[in-house]
Amino acid sequence: MAALTTYSVDLRRANTKMTESVGFSSHHTFIELALKETWKSFEGLMTKDKEFSPLPLSAFQELRDSEVKRLAKLNPGAETGELEELVAPGIALQADPAYQHHTLIFRPMRVVFIQAIFNSHALCEAIINIAMSIYFAKSGTPELFEILEKSDLKQKWTHGPKLIKNSYCLEKGKELYETLSRLIKLRNSYVHYKPNVEVNGGMKIRSNNSHLDEMDFSEQNRWMIKFFNLPYDLAEHITYSTMHPAMLLLSHRLPIRPLKSFHSL
Repeated sequence: MAALTTYSVDLRRANTKMTESVGFSSHHTFIELALKETWKSFEGLMTKDKEFSPLPLSAFQELRDSEVKRLAKLNPGAETGELEELVAPGIALQADPAYQHHTLIFRPMRVVFIQAIFNSHALCEAIINIAMSIYFAKSGTPELFEILEKSDLKQKWTHGPKLIKNSYCLEKGKELYETLSRLIKLRNSYVHYKPNVEVNGGMKIRSNNSHLDEMDFSEQNRWMIKFFNLPYDLAEHITYSTMHPAMLLLSHRLPIRPLKSFHSL
């Protein structure tokens, strides 16, 4: 049976203070925990990036020697100098500062980026689903949730809260809307991945995922910080716009921090 979380809300009706208790299943709290664990990985890699110092070519001498020995066993008649020339390009690549950063920082950070996208998207959807289901249940129209559930995530956040308060607006062009749009686009690109395919130099299948390669390291990290904060920003927005206590569905956003606290990005 699903665990239930209960919160109490003070309402004023006809100048009378009333307390209303609402219970709801709270599995979304594990999504929030997953998001915060991903944030810890992000901060750890940010620290490694700040402290990154590439190893000199001499640090790869042991790798070079072991590779020469490996090839010598496979090619008993080969000259040592010949084998050393053979392994030299690979060792030079390993020692290249850009390659070292790519291996130690960029690749792990891209993994964290994808995790942040999935966790943030899931939590944003959980929050709007819970907020609207509570509203429908309290309003005596629980059947309307089935209609809302068929909408995509952007529609849920742009149109759903208008049923609570008509003046609600998630304005297109504003940062909150654009961050949500970017999150959805990236999530869909990974979930419904489509590759580029060439045959004999001719493009046969062209993907719609070019934006996955357009971001440099800093831009990727700026968007990632926005994605980490998005569920909390959206919960605040619906709370202040409609007085629905959606902020109570989440814990405090710490250790997640806003973009403005990262002066180097």
